Amino acid sequence: MTEQIQSDIPQNSMQDQKMKEAYFTASQGQLVWARFKKQRAAMIAATVLLVLIISGILAPFLSPYDPTIAGRDKDYLNGAPNIPMFCDKNGCSLRPFLHTIERERS
Repeated sequence: MTEQIQSDIPQNSMQDQKMKEAYFTASQGQLVWARFKKQRAAMIAATVLLVLIISGILAPFLSPYDPTIAGRDKDYLNGAPNIPMFCDKNGCSLRPFLHTIERERS
């Protein structure tokens, strides 16, 4: 039994030595990242921030209409609902669009 305990001691000290070496040889960024990963609230906040940044980058795709227009077009207030399309007679596009609605007087 004493041999088993003695054989465990060098392995533990080797692991401790490797951890100390990793700590002392780590760059400043690695040290900051290691401390940051320990904070659960910080990781959640970073995820929320990343989602907001990605939605800001993809904003023209998510909402391709002009944000400065106030209200809807009053002529077509009671128009039929349209399904956003990705393909038409000219080909396909990655941006969703609606076919134009033309109003004729009879």
